[in-house]
Amino acid sequence: MYQADHDILIQYACLRRTICRNLQIISKLYGVLTIIQRLKRFWSGESAGIAAKQLDSSAEKRSVPSNTSEYWPSIFGYTGLSGATVNTDTILGIPPAFSAIRHISESIASFEWGVFQQQPDGDVIQDYTHDIAIYLSGRVAPNYTYFDFMQALMANALLGGGYALITRDQQTMRPVRLDLIPRELVGIQYDQNGELYYMISGAIGNTSYHINAYQSDVIHIKGITMDGVNGKHVELIHRETFSGGISAQDYMSATFGNKAFIGGIIEYPNQVSATDRKKMEENLTASYSGAKNAGGLMVLDAGNKFVKTQMSPVEAGVIDFTKLNALQVSQIFKIPPHKLAQLDRSTFSNIEQQAFEYVHDCLKPWCVKIQQEFSSKLFYEREKKARKRFFQIDYSSAMMGDMEAQSKFFSSMVSGGIMTPNEARKRLKLNKVKGGDDLFIGQNMAPMNTLSDLLTAKSQAPAKQPAGQNKTDNVNQAAATQV
Repeated sequence: MYQADHDILIQYACLRRTICRNLQIISKLYGVLTIIQRLKRFWSGESAGIAAKQLDSSAEKRSVPSNTSEYWPSIFGYTGLSGATVNTDTILGIPPAFSAIRHISESIASFEWGVFQQQPDGDVIQDYTHDIAIYLSGRVAPNYTYFDFMQALMANALLGGGYALITRDQQTMRPVRLDLIPRELVGIQYDQNGELYYMISGAIGNTSYHINAYQSDVIHIKGITMDGVNGKHVELIHRETFSGGISAQDYMSATFGNKAFIGGIIEYPNQVSATDRKKMEENLTASYSGAKNAGGLMVLDAGNKFVKTQMSPVEAGVIDFTKLNALQVSQIFKIPPHKLAQLDRSTFSNIEQQAFEYVHDCLKPWCVKIQQEFSSKLFYEREKKARKRFFQIDYSSAMMGDMEAQSKFFSSMVSGGIMTPNEARKRLKLNKVKGGDDLFIGQNMAPMNTLSDLLTAKSQAPAKQPAGQNKTDNVNQAAATQV
């Protein structure tokens, strides 16, 4: 019996040794293949990222700061001093916050964009035939277009961080799909070499994600950041502002829905039993409470008297607080108050200036973030060098004002010789016209090349002849002078 057990142990030890040896061989082969693949992509000038690149879960990792609740938002949100829960859904339930997020995200999604190429002479032209331009012009993913993708990406970014997983063609390494990833499913870690990667875990629709992807395969549009890596979550750093807005909404709803400003005391001249008092309360509540009964006529028995005790929302300052909350929201998202229906200090003249500041101070920084992130992760390394190919958003049209202002702008640009007529027509979504590729200058709008020819002819005209020359020479000189 002892001998049999001894033999089993020996066989087990041999088997374990064999398995370990095979695992070591497999590990070495995998390492060699990984190096070969990376070298191949490097020499071909292609991006180093692979779609949803997997990491060894047992590998040594360096964690982000210990306060992970700040970097990985809680699904359940945060609780403010008012007792209200602040998360993505409750923030969107505040009208000013919803309006601000919608304004900014839809504005950026509606801007024209393109893939551009810098020429050797420094000129920049739009490349309509580039793979990325063609891909983004279609469906970014099976379920959404570029507009839907950009709007959702920006809505998440405004609350702290917008994420999208890049899926690449394994042959060309070009992006073939961009999948939006909710903020709640993403965490940030570092591998043993100090390279940043994203942990994506959770369900999106019918698809379950449990992957780790290097940053080259994740689009990340950050909110305000203190370390360049993590975007601060708005629901955390401004939870009291949003909590107050949520509580104000709840108060208004409860007031209109349950009390309708009727709250008060019914005075009876005589003693009333507990049973009768309860019946009276039930009858009064059923007849006069609730929004549908607001403004109704209350009929009391002879001798009874109604004494109002409850303050209205206006008296309680709720209306003033909602205005203050809207101004706070405008400060958080850098959006002009008039876009949140706060017109107290708005005039026709300053609204135009506010609109300009809105584009310059709010929308432009977000566009720059998107341009840099897309240009960095959607193109080959060889394309990115010397700005040979890059992604760009055109927000200039939003800074030109109304049609009258645009008319003056393009008129001055064309008459000043800065833009050609066809360039101006292109910005106005008009077709080209013959002769519209020349620059014009001067009051009479003469083409600049014609003016150059006239100046050249004048400089080459014969000098003025002294007195006594023949009439033919005088005629020729006069003709030259007229030219």
